[in-house]
Amino acid sequence: MKYLSSGGWGAINVGLHNVKNFSILFSHSGYFKDKSGQKNSPIIYIKNIPPQAQKKLRIYLDTGKSDIEEMEQAKQFTKVLSQLKIYHIFREFPGSHTWNYWHEHLADSLTFVGEQFRIEQTAHAADNLTLKK
Repeated sequence: MKYLSSGGWGAINVGLHNVKNFSILFSHSGYFKDKSGQKNSPIIYIKNIPPQAQKKLRIYLDTGKSDIEEMEQAKQFTKVLSQLKIYHIFREFPGSHTWNYWHEHLADSLTFVGEQFRIEQTAHAADNLTLKK
């Protein structure tokens, strides 16, 4: 497979290998099966993450509708995330694997990240109120 960028794959792969440090992950036009093997293939590796860590994950994916290979892998990865009951959002947008596509949709993923931080802060504040009672 040829890829203009491995950033989408790398973001998910590094995040999954460091779930103690990362719980909110996002990928634009990423792939999820790496030819180097299972350890670097998020679609397989995610099944090895302990269930407690899986519950904390929040994943955003998007792919351009013209990116056939990335679209197919994203759909397969989304299916695995659903089976594992990992919170995720997958969006398809017009476009393809280009800097213009990523520039146009960066705000979508960053909005997702911001929303997840806000949800976590709200839950943490509620927990603190409960503990003080």
